[in-house]
Amino acid sequence: HIINAGVYFGLSIPYNSIGGDFDNTKQLSVPALGETIFLPDFDNGMGIGITGGIKKGPFAFELSYTRTTHEGEISSSTTDAVLTTFNLDGKYHFLPYSPAQPFITVGLCVPRLKVENVAEDDYGIGEATFKGIGFNVGGGLIMHFGSGIALTGGAVYRWVDYSRVTSLSGGGDIEISGGVKGSGISVNAGIIYTIPLEL
Repeated sequence: HIINAGVYFGLSIPYNSIGGDFDNTKQLSVPALGETIFLPDFDNGMGIGITGGIKKGPFAFELSYTRTTHEGEISSSTTDAVLTTFNLDGKYHFLPYSPAQPFITVGLCVPRLKVENVAEDDYGIGEATFKGIGFNVGGGLIMHFGSGIALTGGAVYRWVDYSRVTSLSGGGDIEISGGVKGSGISVNAGIIYTIPLEL
């Protein structure tokens, strides 16, 4: 039995890339902090995600959180980073009454990228945290097995612009002139459980 209206919850394994200005050739000067912040080249990273949403017929609205870890390269040294995203997405399922339902998704994301050992001033080296906003677009497939259980997988391209940074000297967020691009692809697979409701 396919549940076509209800509230759902899920767990996923995301696999994210970080691109844009993060290519180990650029650096960010922050005069307000007296710092230089280097932009590493990051490997793709895996992590965990949680999802909650509401679905009726072909339409769904979904909130999700993902956390992935990444290794980066700065010149000849390495660094570690954690990328977290909060996402609000709308989905359209093309075959809402079929066990296999392909879908498209669009939405917004709020990313936070914390990177070790990339901020440098006259006193030392420390971490930097980039904050911004992004736009998601992608698609995938959900496969229902009855009793509210379904497997899902998909891919999203995420346009990201980091507009603020906090780094080793503290003092709160500093606006980044021109922003820092950090777009990438997110691939995920997971399991969801739907509680039927009269919507």
